[in-house]
Amino acid sequence: MQSPRALLDKFVLPPDAEIAHAILSGTASAVSDGSYDDSRQAGSSAFIIAPNQDKGTVCLEGMNFVTGLPEEQSSFRSELAGVLGVLTCVEALVKFYKISSGSITIALDGESAIYQSDSEWPLSIDQSSFDYIQVIRNIIKLLPISVKFHW
Repeated sequence: MQSPRALLDKFVLPPDAEIAHAILSGTASAVSDGSYDDSRQAGSSAFIIAPNQDKGTVCLEGMNFVTGLPEEQSSFRSELAGVLGVLTCVEALVKFYKISSGSITIALDGESAIYQSDSEWPLSIDQSSFDYIQVIRNIIKLLPISVKFHW
C-alpha cells in the first residue's frame, strides 16, 4: 500500500483482514522501537502490528526514517517516529476497512515518548519534537478507535 503520510517509508498489509477484526474486538497490539545513531545523527524506527499477542500470527510490519535536521535527531524522536508509523498504518486500516470502533495497544520502551503521545498537556512550539507530538496527538484525537499505550 502506498504510504498516506511522508513519515512512513514502507509497510505491507497482511493478505487478510485479521488485524482489522482485532482492532474491532480490542485485541490488536503493536510494538515499536526507535533507534538513533549518534555518529550519523540519524534515526529510524521499526514496528509490527499484530491481531493479538500470540506468536505465529500474521503481522503488519513497517519502518521509517526519522525526518528533521541533524540537531533535532534523538532517541526520543526515533521512538516518536515509531508511534507515528504505527498510527499511520492504523489510520490506513481504519479507512480501508471502514472501522468505526475498537482499540489498539501500542507498546514502547521509551517512557517519555508514551507520556508525550498520550498526554493532553498543552504543547509548546519550542519543545523537543513538537512537530511529531502534535501529529501523533491529532491522529489519536481523530481516530474512531481508542489508542492505549504500554511501557
